[in-house]
Parts: sequence; C-alpha cells; structure tokens
Amino acid sequence: MWDPGEDDMENELVKNPTNYVESLRNVKVEEERQVAIWGLQKASEVTLAIFLEKGGLYVLSDWLTELHTGYGDDYLNAFAALLDKLPVKSRHLKNCEAGKTLRKLDKLKNPKYAPFKKPLETW
Repeated sequence: MWDPGEDDMENELVKNPTNYVESLRNVKVEEERQVAIWGLQKASEVTLAIFLEKGGLYVLSDWLTELHTGYGDDYLNAFAALLDKLPVKSRHLKNCEAGKTLRKLDKLKNPKYAPFKKPLETW
C-alpha cells in the first residue's frame, strides 16, 4: 500500500512538491487515496497552497471524476473535508474540472455526495 508516512508527508511536499503531486497521480486504490487525503487534511495552509500551485487540484479533480457510490462514507467525507479546507482561488479552477465535477455531483441529489456541497459553496 502507498503510504507517505503521516509525519513525513508535509515535509516531503514542501521539499519536493512536484514529485509528491506526481506520486499522487499514480495512486489508484481507495485506501491509499484515503491515507493521502488524511495526510493533506493535517497539512498547514502554506503546505496546501504549495500543493495547489504544483497541480494538486488536478489530481484531486481526477479522483473526483472517478467517484461512484461504491466508495465508503469515510472516504467521501474525508475527501469533501479536504476540498473544503483547500485555499482554492479562481486561478486554480480556470483549467481544472474540479468545480464542474462538484456541480455535477450536486445535481445528482445523491445523499452520499451531500458533503461535497460545502466546498462547492466555499469556492
């Protein structure tokens, strides 16, 4: 299982943000993504800003497009909480599908996707 090491995740992201974001592109398993999401939730605002500047929202946008009702509530809630915590600006959304995907999820009116409404309103 891919494991960034909770204590090392923020340090690795700050030291080599491009490689860190690239490594997340290759994470395909829900449990491994959840580890990454939990690590990012604990990151400082400065670290999250670096994550966004290095293309992290594109990775999360790809993960969003792969969501389906088979994902567990813990994963969906953690993912939505991370999206809400990110200091997303309009420049991050210009060439990224994350906002559009959140709007599509909202239109589905599926209660499993309800947590994703808050980041959509925040952005």
